[in-house]
Amino acid sequence: MIEARPSSDAIRAATAVVRALERPAVLVWKRYVEDEPCAVSVQVDPTAEPILVRSLLGSLGAAGDSLTPVEMEGFPGWAAVTAGAHPVGAVTLAVGPAPAALTPTADALAIARSVAVAVLAALGACSEQDRLRFILDNSVDVIALIGANGVSEYITPSVERVLGWSVAEMADFSAFELLHPDDRDRVAGAFAEALTHPGERSTGRFRLRRKDDTWAWLEARAMHTPDRDDVVVVSARDVTHEVEATATAEAEAARYRHLIDSSPQGVAIRQDGLFVFANDTAARLLGADRPDDLVGLPILQFTHESSGVITERTDALMRGEVVGPWETTLARLDGSPIDLELTSVPTTWNGRFAIQTIATDLTERRRSEALIAHAALHDTVSGLPNRHLLADRVDQAVRRARRTGERAALLFCDLDNFKVVNEALGHGVGDEVLIEAGRRLRSVVRETDTVARFGGDEFAVLTPDLATDDDVAVLVDRIHRTLAKPLIISGHTLRIGVSIGVVVVDGEHTRDELLRFAETALFAAKETGPGRWMAFDEALRFRASDHLRIQNDLYSALETGEGLDAHFQPEVELATGRIIGYESLIRWTTPDGSPLAPDRFLPVAASAGLLPRIGEFMVGRATDLLARTASDPHGVWIAVNASAEELEDPDFAARIVAALDATGVAPDRLCLEITEHSIMRDPHGVANALQPLRALGVAIAIDDFGTGYSSLSYLARFQPEYLKIDRAFTADLDGQSVNRSIVEGVLHLATSLGITTIAEGIETPEQAQILLELGCDIGQGWHFGRPQPAVTVGAAPGN
Repeated sequence: MIEARPSSDAIRAATAVVRALERPAVLVWKRYVEDEPCAVSVQVDPTAEPILVRSLLGSLGAAGDSLTPVEMEGFPGWAAVTAGAHPVGAVTLAVGPAPAALTPTADALAIARSVAVAVLAALGACSEQDRLRFILDNSVDVIALIGANGVSEYITPSVERVLGWSVAEMADFSAFELLHPDDRDRVAGAFAEALTHPGERSTGRFRLRRKDDTWAWLEARAMHTPDRDDVVVVSARDVTHEVEATATAEAEAARYRHLIDSSPQGVAIRQDGLFVFANDTAARLLGADRPDDLVGLPILQFTHESSGVITERTDALMRGEVVGPWETTLARLDGSPIDLELTSVPTTWNGRFAIQTIATDLTERRRSEALIAHAALHDTVSGLPNRHLLADRVDQAVRRARRTGERAALLFCDLDNFKVVNEALGHGVGDEVLIEAGRRLRSVVRETDTVARFGGDEFAVLTPDLATDDDVAVLVDRIHRTLAKPLIISGHTLRIGVSIGVVVVDGEHTRDELLRFAETALFAAKETGPGRWMAFDEALRFRASDHLRIQNDLYSALETGEGLDAHFQPEVELATGRIIGYESLIRWTTPDGSPLAPDRFLPVAASAGLLPRIGEFMVGRATDLLARTASDPHGVWIAVNASAEELEDPDFAARIVAALDATGVAPDRLCLEITEHSIMRDPHGVANALQPLRALGVAIAIDDFGTGYSSLSYLARFQPEYLKIDRAFTADLDGQSVNRSIVEGVLHLATSLGITTIAEGIETPEQAQILLELGCDIGQGWHFGRPQPAVTVGAAPGN
């Protein structure tokens, strides 16, 4: 506690304490009441901290006297209470509207340094000890006299509000013990400095441990009084909320700045046409090493836009509008251009209007768009234009031909034997072949010509400005010669040829017609053999028209079933002459009522992908007939041709099983005839397609045997029940002909393997007799009967 001293010492001590206060706490409006020279009127701010108000009220009623309301003459609307027998005399606490001249806020504050003299004057009639006690006991801040050891000789009651420790508890230990470890050395040094420099003030912030083990931030001012050299007067206020708010604000600002700096978009603020802020991305976009390098530079240095456009945008921003996004090209610091998308919004900078702009780099977007556009128009394997880009350029050639009469040539090129290479060596090698083929095609044409990959192993060449028809022949020859050269890929030496179809672009036909004509010419060239070429002409035009008509009519026939039928040709046991089976053959009567030979419409069906549907139709007819002849004691069977396209269909086996189940036909009464050509296309795939049918008991016959290149290996691999000798070998069996020798060899081979033989194309009794003598089992041909409708077959089974 502060000891009683002469009046001058007490006043000096009180003055030093009051001067140590930094912020206002109580605003005193002094008023002298008659017979009460020590009366003080105090206005309390209702927004002040409740603990402050309670402390003040508690000090006014400390004597325990009742508080009596008092009318305040001259102060309308005010109410007051008076506490008598107080150490400083009767004190009146008034509550009401504050005079405007006193404070701009309604209901004033607490003690303030600026009115310290008024406080002392108001208390002038009291003793010095009472005056000092009144000031210290009602202080909001913590005021203490601290000795060199850190122990408080005196500390204001406000310490309990700030730290939770009572005055008595604070007298039991050094204040240094409460310091945060990170602040201890710094504060101890400042305290020692205050002890050795009388009269100087020092300020600082530090943390003290509260009674509840939390930390309070205090802002303190320390001063060594001149009259004592062993204590320091410390005035400290609680700034925890302020520090925490500042820390939160700084963390938010740092987090915001981090987000801004790490943003992939450039963010810049300009004011009065100059940059005042930029993030790292904005600096990079504009070619600066650091964001600060942009600060102070004018926006006009970077843009080529007119000042009128900039002014128009600025006016809109000043009206509070958002401007953008818009795309523009800015000049970087080194003068190089950069494409950006910009959006500007109004903001403030240092309290004044400013413009914040967000910039997105369009370089990657445009590169991606270019890649997407390129991918949409180019082949992913060869990098050549694809069919979409080719179609566009054919359109251009057609328009040019119509406008100027300039002719062009469109060549369709199909690689010979590519499928064999692709299946034998894999798609990786196949892709390399396609890439090399495209490169070679590019090497023999002009820069103005277009080489495109149309699909699969088909390429197209569009050559504008065609002078003569001979130019086409020259170009075709160059293509043949360059693709005939060996290809060495992945250690394999490969030889591929090319078949070519040509059509002249003369402006008379549309793009789609020209593409179709070129493909027709290509198919015609391939039919004549590999490595050939053919130009589209009137004969091919008629053929193409006929092809399209047949295709459309065939589609309709398969949809409705009208005109399609199955005929059955008997297969006879040569030794007995008994019919033991039939081969089913497709027949079609066109909508005009005329029959069309299978060799006319089956190639069309193959090119249109209709063979699987025709095969399904034929299996249905065969199983229906077998179901009707189920009671035949001889158990005739029916053979159905299976094309390569059918065998490649993943639903092939399932459809046949479904047909057998639906009719109740025993699987061993159905035989599938497969040509060597079909097997050669995909031996492994054919084996997989047949496996579930073989397991059920469906018989297999290899048709046209002897016309392929790998007949013997297929016999061993597929182990068919029947082997059909092609009609080409049965035509000439007299004497010692080559055909007779071949037939003898085939029959001997089949007999040794346990395979039943069927000879096709028997037209005379002599042929039948020779084949019987050579050991052939079954015969088929006009000698035994022509193909018959199903109703005829059903009438005489087994005859």
